Amino acid sequence: MYRGRQGVAAIFVFLILAVIVAAVVLLPRACSANESPGSEEAETMPVSGASLSDQPDAYWYQRSIGLKDAWDLMRKHRHSPVKVALLDTAVDVSDKDLQKNVLPEYAVDATKNFRIYAYSGKKVVHGTNMAGAIGASYGNKGQIAGAAAGYRNDIVRIMPIKVAADGQINARSASNEVVAKAVRYAVDHGAKVINMSFGHGAPDGDVREDDRVLQKAVDYAASHDVTVVAAAGNFASTAPWYPSDLKHVISVIGTKHYRDAWSNPRALFSNYGEKFISAPGRRVTPIRPAYYGLKENGTSYAAATVTSVAAMLYSVDPSMTPDLVRYILQATATDLYERGWDDQTGYGNVHAGRAVRMALGLPVKTKFTFPRLSTKAKLSPRKRSVRITWSEPTSGRVNYYQIQKRRKNGNWKNLKCVPGYTWKYTDRKVKPGRTYLYRVRAVGTLHYSKSVGKYSRPSRVHYTRRAGNIRKG
Repeated sequence: MYRGRQGVAAIFVFLILAVIVAAVVLLPRACSANESPGSEEAETMPVSGASLSDQPDAYWYQRSIGLKDAWDLMRKHRHSPVKVALLDTAVDVSDKDLQKNVLPEYAVDATKNFRIYAYSGKKVVHGTNMAGAIGASYGNKGQIAGAAAGYRNDIVRIMPIKVAADGQINARSASNEVVAKAVRYAVDHGAKVINMSFGHGAPDGDVREDDRVLQKAVDYAASHDVTVVAAAGNFASTAPWYPSDLKHVISVIGTKHYRDAWSNPRALFSNYGEKFISAPGRRVTPIRPAYYGLKENGTSYAAATVTSVAAMLYSVDPSMTPDLVRYILQATATDLYERGWDDQTGYGNVHAGRAVRMALGLPVKTKFTFPRLSTKAKLSPRKRSVRITWSEPTSGRVNYYQIQKRRKNGNWKNLKCVPGYTWKYTDRKVKPGRTYLYRVRAVGTLHYSKSVGKYSRPSRVHYTRRAGNIRKG
């Protein structure tokens, strides 16, 4: 019994030491490299379809891409509906949530010489949910609205082209020859954006002959100023994935619900590597939640989101080209993880609000900074120390506070980085007869973006052998 208690105590002590060591080791790295461990924020899950919301900022994935900002801009500026070709399983075009933004006359089956189809049931869930993610109607009595619906349902018109031989969208069901024909059909019938939320791998890394056939079709689309978007795949792999990795295709990585933009927000299932951009792909609410649950995951949803943003760009500027779409998406994306492009998130998360703003020729703000903090420095002559305190930002998530110090007429030097949950620090390296100045700034995440705050105005302390005087600069 005694030994058992000793063992439990030893484990307890070990865990405490592990936490302390982790804090000591990780924090300096965060301060120097502007990184910190990430986490996910809890979200209340709706309990029934009636509790879902069609508002463009109801869920994290809508807020994180500035969807409401994009819709607000679209409502104020002239735009026109854009045809988006959805190459997928069949779509249930009779679904009440798709009536306003789906073109039933283009519900054709590419596996059967582009005949009009009429499917429903579980075999059309993937295609129906992708159509919903792009264009589910706004104002549909509490259901989810598609990212490209808009307040008036006047942004997108979906062409639901069936390329899968059965109800599953995978390498065995969607042949490249059929997909290539569908791409050309979409281009010839006026599509400006093509979404392909499916794909297959290439174990040997080589492009197959039928992949070359599909590449020619994608080239045909690009030559007609049609943007092609594809999902990066859901195998947590860097291996080649087609059509995602074909030339002229915007490949989309899936991200999770993050609170820390400095950490790696890639969803664990998402493929990554030589991809272009990312978008929310985890815990997304579909229009048909009854089949798989109230939340779903997948790069399919990430691709549908980017497709929606691309459609908005064509809607406000009919002269848009694939190259210009890529430029705008890259320039306005929310930079995540490492600075600039990285193999985990591409150029970062797509941002609908900023992208539409740039397409309209309006000023775009891509950097957000924490407000200047208020700091105080108090001398303790007996303890030969100075205690620095500061105010906390009213919004955002602080990873850490960076404290700098300098002597009178000296240069600023980094003193310490302290965790974001604290608001004070004690400097014990002070000497009598000297004047010290301190300033603090916050580093963390604001509006789902990396944020480095401005340094506070310096707080000055003159250390005498008496009580000491405090003056704020």
